[in-house]
Amino acid sequence: MNGMIKVAKVLLFTLVVVSLIYISPAFSEEEDEAFQFKTNTEIAGVKPKRPVRVKVERHKDGEYSWDITGDNNDIDEIIKADRRFRKAFGNSKDK
Repeated sequence: MNGMIKVAKVLLFTLVVVSLIYISPAFSEEEDEAFQFKTNTEIAGVKPKRPVRVKVERHKDGEYSWDITGDNNDIDEIIKADRRFRKAFGNSKDK
């Protein structure tokens, strides 16, 4: 019985030592520095593209007209949207 207690104490001591060896690196300051949040200024400066805005109206005679607006640098997108509307609605008169 006395021998069993010594074996249990040795196993418990070994378990505690092994646990401390594996748990202590998780709380070290060196690893905290590796996981710090850093912002990239190149990515932070990029603004998302805003879509063009289209207002479509149907007139009494069944023809359609539309107003397309967007940012100054969206000229190509505005032209593409106008072509799509002309193709979908035909060559309707503009207001």
